[in-house]
Amino acid sequence: MANEQWEIFATEYARTGNATQSAIVAGYSAEHAGNQGYRLTKNDEVARRIEEIKHQMMQDLRNRMSAEASSAFGVLEQIMKNPDAKDADRIKCAVEVLDRAGYVAEKKVEVSASKKDMDKADEIMRQFGMIDV
Repeated sequence: MANEQWEIFATEYARTGNATQSAIVAGYSAEHAGNQGYRLTKNDEVARRIEEIKHQMMQDLRNRMSAEASSAFGVLEQIMKNPDAKDADRIKCAVEVLDRAGYVAEKKVEVSASKKDMDKADEIMRQFGMIDV
């Protein structure tokens, strides 16, 4: 980066998305911070640095979330395997673990209709060749 002020601006802008406030934090006068912030966001070098910082922030967040997800899974696993836990809690944890692993239970759909409605549905399906006459 060309100077330390730009680096401070880029870091603050990547964090907040507020150019004026970022310029003030970087040490630019409050009177001209709006214009200065706008100009800095249009500067290629500063814009590249902002994107680098955002990318690093997202990577750090992903790493943190990954670690937390592992910890959360451990809690679910402990409750699920705890014989002293309520059966309902153990089942909820088991379902949650299975769901996160991609084993989603099939949803059962119950349909009820009157004889008149069923006859009408049959008639429509026959018209469209969906069932044999």
